[in-house]
Amino acid sequence: MVGAFARNELSGSIPHQIGSLTKLTYLNLVGNKLYGSIPHQIGSLTKLTYLDVSHNQLTSSIPHQIGTHRELNSLNPSSNYLIGSIPSSLSCLTELTSLNLRRNQNNGSIPQKIGYMKDLVYLNLDNSFISGKIPSQLINLKRLKRLGFSNNSLSGLYTFPLVLNLDVLVLFIMLGYVFAHLWKKIKIQLANSTTAKKNGDLFSIWDFDGKLAFEDILSAIEDFDIKYCIGSGGYGIAYRALLPTGKVVAVKKLHGSE
Repeated sequence: MVGAFARNELSGSIPHQIGSLTKLTYLNLVGNKLYGSIPHQIGSLTKLTYLDVSHNQLTSSIPHQIGTHRELNSLNPSSNYLIGSIPSSLSCLTELTSLNLRRNQNNGSIPQKIGYMKDLVYLNLDNSFISGKIPSQLINLKRLKRLGFSNNSLSGLYTFPLVLNLDVLVLFIMLGYVFAHLWKKIKIQLANSTTAKKNGDLFSIWDFDGKLAFEDILSAIEDFDIKYCIGSGGYGIAYRALLPTGKVVAVKKLHGSE
């Protein structure tokens, strides 16, 4: 049995007689002008899997009888004027995957038993008056993907449990390989830059050290080894030298200097 009455300009309070609809599995009253309290008789709807009374003008507290809805998957009383603490009976909703209490006037602390709601994927407590420490039991919510605590007076830290599937693991390995490759290139560039600063630029008159340049050339052609010869002429022999800076130069050794 389904009750879908979203955005129908309904006004007044939710009737207590709603508790007689024991076969109701879906109830959507979002976006109306309902006021008053959420009747505790709603706890009789034990087959309910979806309950949304958000964006109304409901007051009073969340009835603890909601904890009897053991088959409930989604509970959303957000954007109302609900007061009081979050009932610990919500921890009995072990099938719940989505709990949205944002934009209310709930106070008190987050029940520690919230850690029992192990199927919870979405939890939003934004913009309320909740205080105290963030319960460490939240670490038990292994399936939790979205969590909202903003604009409250909470203290402490919460770390999402790290659960890696195969796709995420492969992605991390690929990213690690890419970063390792980039770091290797950066190290080579830094080494070349250091060598260039040490040896100077052969073609720059502002950064020229004749002694170092001569030593680099001799080292590059292994003291005029014939394997580096690229030609000979009437005045001498030409050699090809690869300098530490990566530049290639041609050097001629005159016959008169032999």
